[in-house]
Amino acid sequence: MEFPKLQSEFNYWAEAKNKEVSVFRQRRSSLYKNVVDQLDDLWKDIEDGIIPGKGGKFHQSISRVKNAVKKPEWYDEYLNFDFSKEEFEDDIPLITLKRDDASILQYIKEAEKFLQHGDEVISKHALKLTKNAHDLISNLVPFPTFVANVPKLNYLMYTEDVNTLNYIHDQIVTIYHRPPK
Repeated sequence: MEFPKLQSEFNYWAEAKNKEVSVFRQRRSSLYKNVVDQLDDLWKDIEDGIIPGKGGKFHQSISRVKNAVKKPEWYDEYLNFDFSKEEFEDDIPLITLKRDDASILQYIKEAEKFLQHGDEVISKHALKLTKNAHDLISNLVPFPTFVANVPKLNYLMYTEDVNTLNYIHDQIVTIYHRPPK
């Protein structure tokens, strides 16, 4: 994968790629039918004897979205590339790369409140968010991996809780990129 080797240029490049990944995922997810309708289409295809194979309602609806919003050709390589093994030419003081891990930890604590949520989708997402945020500040995963592992939660139930978890996600992303004062 080609990318800038100068640290400051890489930071801007990675931020732009992360935004492209986010826009791609949001565009696709907004076009997909909701899960209930997808499962209903799948069930109908099974009942009609169409599965396995192409041509059923489920396959057609997913294909329409995949054709409408094409995955960037670099997408998989970028998300799976381990940038932590790369050497960069330092051109910015290291202090500007320091994160405010204490603030991120506060948001992790807020997300942990949802681990025991009565809805399994929310509790699983909270677990994924807290684990990956811990891994991020412990330098166990690079930022692109965090973004790939923890997309925003698109869920129509418990919207106040979903919005809170998505807000926590956004704050962790913002703090991670914010230089210290």
